[in-house]
Amino acid sequence: MGELAGLQNILNKKGRMLFLVPLVALANQKYEQFTRRYSSLAATSLRVGTSRITKGTKGVRTSLSSDIIVGTYEGIDFILRSGNAQALGTSGL
Repeated sequence: MGELAGLQNILNKKGRMLFLVPLVALANQKYEQFTRRYSSLAATSLRVGTSRITKGTKGVRTSLSSDIIVGTYEGIDFILRSGNAQALGTSGL
């Protein structure tokens, strides 16, 4: 349901899709799925602890300027607590 609502935001130019998951492995999986599935609509980024991004993975986008941001709770919490919340932009319904 969250995926569909987030895509609706992107298509209607209402904001970004912020997709949070509890595990780094799940974040990596969703990042790959969303990149394949929605590359024609929007860019996808991965936000987890940088040391937890799979070593040797080339081309993993980590920019906060993407329309779809997949991350762990801790990865996004770090952004919020470091005073960089404005970098996430608008992600609304």
